[in-house]
Amino acid sequence: MKKRYGLRLFLPVFFLLINVHHLSARMWSADLHVTVLSTKVQKIVFSGKFYQKELQVRFEPSGMEEIDLFDFERLIGTRIFPSDRIYFEKPLTRARILKAITEGWIVPAPTHREERVFLREGTVKGLKARLYLIIILTNGKKNYSLRWESDDEEGIPIKVIYPSSGRETIIVEYNHIEVKLINAEIFQPPKDFLNLNPF
Repeated sequence: MKKRYGLRLFLPVFFLLINVHHLSARMWSADLHVTVLSTKVQKIVFSGKFYQKELQVRFEPSGMEEIDLFDFERLIGTRIFPSDRIYFEKPLTRARILKAITEGWIVPAPTHREERVFLREGTVKGLKARLYLIIILTNGKKNYSLRWESDDEEGIPIKVIYPSSGRETIIVEYNHIEVKLINAEIFQPPKDFLNLNPF
């Protein structure tokens, strides 16, 4: 308990007024690497290519015949199966939206509130970065994470660590980050693919 009170006394807490238009205008790509540590099962690791343009995200998992699209403006997720030339869409769940906020993809929605504690500056993956304790409040519940962000106007996430389900720790790392223009077409299913909605 002493450590907890010490943190509150000596570290400034910032209640953010986030510039939604600035943050949502980011365009960048990275190699995404996720590690799931659990007390019950062996370590789980998966990776892939990540792209973001404003409120749209594309993830191409390594070793899988699937591409995942996330539209956080329409709140729709799309799964594309290139070899079968098909895709289907479904609404994004609250859990998926919270996960996107936690991992630094999007700013908190009106139903969420973000508080952050600046911890320190440093260098992560060769980039100047700032480490924050992030607290996301939703429906009276607090969700905690540690997030390294690039020390510039973009504030791109570099590494995020957070608990999940009480027994898991998730480590999300963004490698080989590139801030660049990205073609909007890659965030849409190919026009000649078959839409399977509704089943």
